Amino acid sequence: MRSRKKQKAPSINASPVNPLPTWVNSSKSAKRKADNISGDTAEASVNHTATKIEQALETEMRSRLTKKIKACLTKGDKLADLKKECLAMARIERGTVSNAEISAGFQLNTITNYLKNHSKANIDFWRDFVKSHFDTIAKEAQASIESSAERAAASSSTSAQPKPSTSASSQASASSTTSTQATISAPKAIVHQDTIRTCSANFNSIIRADLPLDIRDMLNATLSRTLEHASEYATSLGLQVLKLLLIFNNSTFNIDKNDSITLVNAQGFHINDLVPEQFHVEEDKQVAPPLPKQCADSKAFSKEAKKLLSFQHMGLIHSTYFGARGIAAQSLKANPIHNALITILPRENVQPDLENFVMKTVVQTYSTNFDNMWNNNKVFTKLFNKLLLVLLRHYLAPNREKKRRKYIEEMKEKRTKSEDGVVMRLELMADESSKVEEEVLQAEDDECKPVDDSDKSRRHINVLTSMLRNVIYQNYGNTVTEKIIKSTCKDIAQDEIDAFLKILDRIMPYVPSKQNWFSTAHKIPFVLMANQVLSSLQYSKFAVQLCPLTPVGDLNALKMDSRSLFAILCSTHSKNRRALEVYDFDGRPIPSGDAALEQKDAMFGSFFDLNKVKQICQSYGLRFHQHLVFCPGLKVVRITGAMIKHPVPCNCDGSLKKLLKADLAATDRERDQLLKDRREFRKLNQIKSYKSQWNKGDKDGNKAGSKTSGETISNNELYWLIEKEKEKRDKINMALGNNKEKLSSLRRELYLVGRYLREAKATKASKKPPAPPPELKTCIKKGDSCFLKAESTTLDESLLDQDCCYGGTDNGVVTFTETSKFDLAQFQRHLKLYNKFQCLETLEDNDPNSLDTNPDAIDADFHGQNVAAVDSKETYAKDREGAKSKHVLLPRTFKITSKHIDRGSGQQKRRLQLEKKKKSTDLGRQIATFEATKSQNPIFGATTPAEVDQLRSVHESHKQQHRDFYYSNSRCRGTQRYEYQRRRFIDRLCADERRHISNNSPVLFVGDRGYGINSRIKGHMRCGGAWKARIHGRYCPVLITNEHNTSQTCVFCFHKTSHPLKLVNKKNKQYLRCVNGTTVCTNPQCLLRAIGETHKARDSLSALAIGLAGLSTATIGQPIPQFDPNISASKTEAFKAAASDFLMRNSAGHAPRV
Repeated sequence: MRSRKKQKAPSINASPVNPLPTWVNSSKSAKRKADNISGDTAEASVNHTATKIEQALETEMRSRLTKKIKACLTKGDKLADLKKECLAMARIERGTVSNAEISAGFQLNTITNYLKNHSKANIDFWRDFVKSHFDTIAKEAQASIESSAERAAASSSTSAQPKPSTSASSQASASSTTSTQATISAPKAIVHQDTIRTCSANFNSIIRADLPLDIRDMLNATLSRTLEHASEYATSLGLQVLKLLLIFNNSTFNIDKNDSITLVNAQGFHINDLVPEQFHVEEDKQVAPPLPKQCADSKAFSKEAKKLLSFQHMGLIHSTYFGARGIAAQSLKANPIHNALITILPRENVQPDLENFVMKTVVQTYSTNFDNMWNNNKVFTKLFNKLLLVLLRHYLAPNREKKRRKYIEEMKEKRTKSEDGVVMRLELMADESSKVEEEVLQAEDDECKPVDDSDKSRRHINVLTSMLRNVIYQNYGNTVTEKIIKSTCKDIAQDEIDAFLKILDRIMPYVPSKQNWFSTAHKIPFVLMANQVLSSLQYSKFAVQLCPLTPVGDLNALKMDSRSLFAILCSTHSKNRRALEVYDFDGRPIPSGDAALEQKDAMFGSFFDLNKVKQICQSYGLRFHQHLVFCPGLKVVRITGAMIKHPVPCNCDGSLKKLLKADLAATDRERDQLLKDRREFRKLNQIKSYKSQWNKGDKDGNKAGSKTSGETISNNELYWLIEKEKEKRDKINMALGNNKEKLSSLRRELYLVGRYLREAKATKASKKPPAPPPELKTCIKKGDSCFLKAESTTLDESLLDQDCCYGGTDNGVVTFTETSKFDLAQFQRHLKLYNKFQCLETLEDNDPNSLDTNPDAIDADFHGQNVAAVDSKETYAKDREGAKSKHVLLPRTFKITSKHIDRGSGQQKRRLQLEKKKKSTDLGRQIATFEATKSQNPIFGATTPAEVDQLRSVHESHKQQHRDFYYSNSRCRGTQRYEYQRRRFIDRLCADERRHISNNSPVLFVGDRGYGINSRIKGHMRCGGAWKARIHGRYCPVLITNEHNTSQTCVFCFHKTSHPLKLVNKKNKQYLRCVNGTTVCTNPQCLLRAIGETHKARDSLSALAIGLAGLSTATIGQPIPQFDPNISASKTEAFKAAASDFLMRNSAGHAPRV
């Protein structure tokens, strides 16, 4: 990986502002252009003959070859292998030519221009030199190493030091003489790389005020033209990659005995051969052919396949189809797959009007987007699973699929609001949302039968999909028989086996092996086949895009560095454009793009006000990174800045114990039985039945109520029956809570065992160095501002005052953040509640005579080690009387929703204005019609390269109108206003949230989960991320807190909570629905039960729990045990002692430090 080139420091007498750029006169421009074409500058033609140039080049090559040979001798490697390696090099090492020019004192590009116009290739100079001088230099290097060893031995004996070995002296000599080789062989040091961020600014505000008007106009025109051409080139590059991928619809690779790779015509199976007969398509559609087995199993092909659509291959695609000179024959020979592709899709005469460096930036960005799309393999794995699921639905639930198709056809004509339509919409939404899918599955389970008698339930089909996937993974390359399926999948029906066999017969040839699962060449045939099958079965929403593509007519932002800026403004190669001369801070001209890389600030400072740019970056906490991103319209510019990353230590400990999976399975079965019992109890609803029989006129309980059977029962008897049912309900809820805690503990221990086994295996394979010692914790004082983890910090006594306030923040998608406030007294109150319900809950089983009820003993035992010996009833006798105090009720929270941000930042208004403009203006109505045409003719619907060209012509028909509408001056100015309005609104919003907690500097504890990144919940803005917490971190301490169990624990008794169940009537049937937004504490002894407020908002309770867990971590040294992911018995006892010390501290005391 190439390092970022550092810029040269200006001299001491340099001016802080470099001179303004000037126009290059026509004669000087013609001279520079002639120099670049001829290859010999005036100075080179007079003072530097060809002999001197070749001598300077040979001197540099001799120096590099000597370093390589000495390094080889020092390591003890064979010189013959090094010679073969040097002769096999494809290009001269980077820096050889430039170092030769510097060493010889030549003008810049003297040797470069000479080599460009020489008949011999650059690499041939190196190979000829190696053939002629390798043996001689090897002898000289050997003699030099031996003499150095002798001198080192003599000096060591003279100074009475222990005599070093020959190898040690050799290493010393090699290290003093090698520079290039040392960087290759030596291990790289760990460098903390900068984190890159961007900030926005007005384009006109950062231009130099003294810049001449004609140069400013030229700058605006050049940037606008370059931005437009770069966007068109990005579109052309994406379409070209799409054409190359579509070749595999009718072709596949072939490899012969000589490992020669070619493309041959081939066809896959017919779609009707895969789907059931009742879902056959009328059109004669054949899918893409699979990769032949001889190619899939060939190591030579797998080696070449790794290059397909990599960054290097993207460069070859650029050179082949868009480069000025095309691709060299040597490159085609080294890349047989690319050679096979261009034989089918030859080059067209299309050459973008762009500088080479700008096109290189576009290629690099596109390659990065392509890698992000396919390298993590999530897209491919999801497509693989969805294809199996859809095929099994058609085989095992055909009636439901027919209803789905019928509903889709009806929806094209009219919208239905019937009950059947609601059910079918749920079916469609279940494919997109996991929560909706769980509701549909639960509804089918409650009905106790599938939707149709002959159809399998959705849950059963999901299980079969996992089974089918396992069969494919375990039997790659083998013929799957019925016997293999039965041995892998127990209790499988015959119709399911038949469906498996039919699917496997067609799918198996397309599935890549485990070794090639991440290879693009092995995945392309399966992706093309899956897209075609899903589209034919009316599941196009599951089909995936083959490559990233910039829509035709869209304008991308233009990223410019110092070299690209020099190329478009100061280069003389372009036609019909005058060039500029720019100067560095010492007043010397910057002659080339390479020199511009060394003078980044001077290059940008020639046109922009660097002081203003750096000031804007500092306001965002950034450092200017010498990159500018120009938005379409040139109203807004993004300034790229570097933010220093401060790594936060994360220490975790945990005891590893032996676990039995049987315990986890038994606990799972117990939970299922408890859930079933609760469901049955809720459906019977005896409490409601008894209450309906209550006689309101019977005040004394003597009169009788009526029963359905004709018998009578008094109100007293009804009361005790209701209490008995409530007791039964409480027992089930308590058992469920205990079961959840046991499951959590077992899963945690099982994870620790697995981690231990993996670490032991890795340690055995390769010796690992010992772990570094933990870093000291940061002490936060009053008035400090920071953004750190709670585990790595402690709070000073100034932040543990009764007047200090704290806040806990829970993140989400619908409710973006919800913040709860509390003070130190409330935190102490919750610690005492923990002591009551967790430390003293078992005292009822103890002998009361053994307890010392003396008040002095109670107070001492409560805060001492003998906490378990306190009578909870006497210690907490006043809890019910003070249950309605402010410490029991949840505090008022500060909620921020996505809609609030959408409306306050101006994005909603901006979106509504665009919709209004589309309806009210002629141009807007034309754009709406054109967009409807484009949606009916998507480019990704093409199956051949010719169709891509046809669809592109359709999309380009209104390209200019599209740009006039979306990138007009008024809309670009609106973008600038939106940037400022959003920033101001976010700052005000954060300030209001801090004032909600305290007018002074509060301490915020923010959860580390639920940011909503990559959320699949649709219909909501994805505002997630830690950006709001980082803004708070500029003004007050912000501590990131682990959210473990914070939404599943009651903070008033520290027992497990659950979600209430709601009885829903639908189609004359009753279903149980889970209310996920509410939590209910099922502990009968909880304080919330005393005041009848067991149901609380989930996010509000979670926000308070996060704050309590964070404050406990920062003050006591570890979170409350219920919120600790690495809990153990020893840590629980340590927490009890530390919490007792914290409660006993005096007014000027000290909280325990861990």
